[in-house]
Amino acid sequence: MKYADGKTKEFYQIGLSANTTGISVYILGIDDKTYLSKTFGKNLGKASVTGYCIKFKTIKI
Repeated sequence: MKYADGKTKEFYQIGLSANTTGISVYILGIDDKTYLSKTFGKNLGKASVTGYCIKFKTIKI
């Protein structure tokens, strides 16, 4: 992660979170906020796709 003053810090790029509404996958560092929805939106079914997050209520295998 790079700050405005030029300093850098190590930070995760992919995060996983279990919460009361389901499971969220966070993908950070994407410049184009429409990339996830354009690339994976149709293939993920009922998942909610935002600029940097994919939210699932359940996972069926």
